[in-house]
Amino acid sequence: MARLVRQQRLNADVGYHSFAPQESDDGELPMPFPDDYESGVFLNGFPGRLDFYSGGHTHTATLIVEV
Repeated sequence: MARLVRQQRLNADVGYHSFAPQESDDGELPMPFPDDYESGVFLNGFPGRLDFYSGGHTHTATLIVEV
């Protein structure tokens, strides 16, 4: 059974209805954000990143990350 090790609250700046947490070394990513971003899709997964679509144009979204 998986065990929760850590939980962290993060603020993400949303611009043009989207944001994407991605690997910090984006030079290693096959497609860094916003390459292949698809508008209107709530969640799109790529190697090393997750694209989120938001109904709000510009705002701050709060994420709770659990590892």
